[in-house]
Amino acid sequence: GALIDALLPLAQAGVPIVGLEPSCLLTLRDETLVMGFGDKAQAVAKQALLFEEFIARERKAGRFELALKPATAPILLH
Repeated sequence: GALIDALLPLAQAGVPIVGLEPSCLLTLRDETLVMGFGDKAQAVAKQALLFEEFIARERKAGRFELALKPATAPILLH
């Protein structure tokens, strides 16, 4: 309840709620809808996006351009 209440004003203002950890974001988007939080949870869920979804949406809308170039050193990933 407290997280939904904290995010609700942002969701109502149309601010995207972007999650980096899929399990946390999907809890906001899916599980809160069946936990009895009602319309508040629905409003937050509509604004909840995985990072990849947010980038794809912004790129499709022409608001995100990424100029990639070849790496000059090894790229380490975790």
